[in-house]
Amino acid sequence: MFLGAVSLSASISKELFDITNLYNGFLIKGYRNLYYNNAFSDTYVQKMIGFSHTLNYANRGFYTTTFGTLVKGNKSILMKEKVTKNNSFYYNSIIDKSNISGFLDNHTTAYFHAIKTSFTLSNNFALFENYINGIHNEIVKFKSYSHNIKLKAQTYFKFPINFNCYIKKSNNWNIYKDQNSLLTTTSFGIDADYKINNHWHFNTKLNHYQLKSNKHNFLSAVLHYKPQKSRISYKLKAHNLFNVKSYFQSSNYGYSNYISQTDIIPRYIMFYVNYRF
Repeated sequence: MFLGAVSLSASISKELFDITNLYNGFLIKGYRNLYYNNAFSDTYVQKMIGFSHTLNYANRGFYTTTFGTLVKGNKSILMKEKVTKNNSFYYNSIIDKSNISGFLDNHTTAYFHAIKTSFTLSNNFALFENYINGIHNEIVKFKSYSHNIKLKAQTYFKFPINFNCYIKKSNNWNIYKDQNSLLTTTSFGIDADYKINNHWHFNTKLNHYQLKSNKHNFLSAVLHYKPQKSRISYKLKAHNLFNVKSYFQSSNYGYSNYISQTDIIPRYIMFYVNYRF
């Protein structure tokens, strides 16, 4: 079909907040979590609209799909947490302020016969608007938006070597009161696969990751050898050749900024011998 396949959906749901398993005004969930609501009988109304679109020209090497949803609730829940030795207490406050969330996602793939290569472009948008408790217990509107874009290319050459590579960029915006925070990460990678002959096979992967001023490069390689008419095969593996010690990840949520450090397995080279019974 020239225009592709299109679908639309819409729904309205109404539900009461859970009132079962109450203990002294608390709602028990799990073995140690207790939730307290100011109005368990309130009705929560949620409206949702969604759509999807798919266009497939397999004989021309083209395919694209898009889908998205938008959800709006008539109330918001503010939560405070208190952790004790034996229990976790969550104090929920239901307010008459609406919240909105939604996303839009697209993946488009095109194959070019002349260069035996396919390209895939992916785009993802997401939004979230809700209310939270501020530092001084005031009610504050919090907004969060994100956009991810990724371009991927894969070759299908007839000669022994082929490549699989990508480049990606992510942007995350958080708006809390008059404070705007933007977190951007970029990454790219290339995977080379070389079939030397029926016995030898070589693969190497290079990845680059950047968060603000922190840049990290990762390189690994594997060499396989499978003798003909033999039960024994061999593999030589090299991991983290740049010997990266650790890398940093960061996330923002309103007025809070979290930076975490992840340790990396140090560089090593390992030789394997496999015997097939």
